[in-house]
Amino acid sequence: MEKRKLKILCLHGFRQSKETFKQKLGFLKKMLKSHADFVFMDAPHTLQASNDKLVEEKSWWFTGENQVYISKVPSEIDDGFSESVNTVQNFINESGPFDGLLGFSQGAAFAGILALLLEKNEFAADFKFVILVAGFKSLCKPHLKYYDLKVNLPSLHIIGDTDNVIVKERSEELMTYFENPLLIRHPGGHYVPGGKELKDQYINFFKQQEIYNQNYYQ
Repeated sequence: MEKRKLKILCLHGFRQSKETFKQKLGFLKKMLKSHADFVFMDAPHTLQASNDKLVEEKSWWFTGENQVYISKVPSEIDDGFSESVNTVQNFINESGPFDGLLGFSQGAAFAGILALLLEKNEFAADFKFVILVAGFKSLCKPHLKYYDLKVNLPSLHIIGDTDNVIVKERSEELMTYFENPLLIRHPGGHYVPGGKELKDQYINFFKQQEIYNQNYYQ
């Protein structure tokens, strides 16, 4: 019987798109091609400033007027957030089920909230694990209500020690909202690392999820 590969939904970061994120994850897709298929989707909000560019830039939500998004500053605003939740829910309904959820930067913050919503039964998905790269706890005040429990799903947190966009302390804080977090730490900055020195850690995590999924589908 052929092994069933894991199917993972991938959420890009701010000012990215599914196409740019797909390119940035090319090495990871190649490294894990026998273990997983990666599916990419766009956030529903297009930055107006990207209209003159070849590739549109997207956002999952904004923290201020005129499409401003600043992750480091608390805000009363989360414009577009609910639409993004509904967009992902519809994408899952149409293209799922998915075994796992992967997010980068703003997409990781969003993925963390979706995992919390799933724990609260306020979101419907078959996710059995989550992978958060350069993730952080959202400082939008409307989001603080989500962080009142812990996620039971297995989670992999990838943190860059010299990340100046999302400092490591913010990613470490997000880990505390997961019951069984696994950490991959790398010396680099704000990107998804794919060096050979990390290959075994990635593959070991995915093999554990494969074992769980084989038991789940038996």
